[in-house]
Amino acid sequence: MASVGALLMGVGATVTWITVGIPNETAHTAIRGTDLTDGVVVLLCAVVTLAAVFATRIVGSAGARQAASALAAIAGLVAGGLSGRARGPARCRRGPHDRALGSDRGPPIALT
Repeated sequence: MASVGALLMGVGATVTWITVGIPNETAHTAIRGTDLTDGVVVLLCAVVTLAAVFATRIVGSAGARQAASALAAIAGLVAGGLSGRARGPARCRRGPHDRALGSDRGPPIALT
């Protein structure tokens, strides 16, 4: 089960996460998961999970198997926490440059 989860994490980390513009147009931009920090962390979690699953198969002691299993579980929780953070409440995107321009620019844009 952990191997399937690691495979899904790895595939999910490498697909397109953000698309800006109209597809098949010259101004279209697609950002893959590995272009972002969260995507790289998810990909690393997938690698750690696969390594931990492999380690549970080759180590001899029960304690080492439990430690490798705990490592796989923690990596899965980290990846799941990143996805929960991305689905959390939208943050306002107003930076210091907006304050310098004054309040005539309207309300901040919330990402949904």
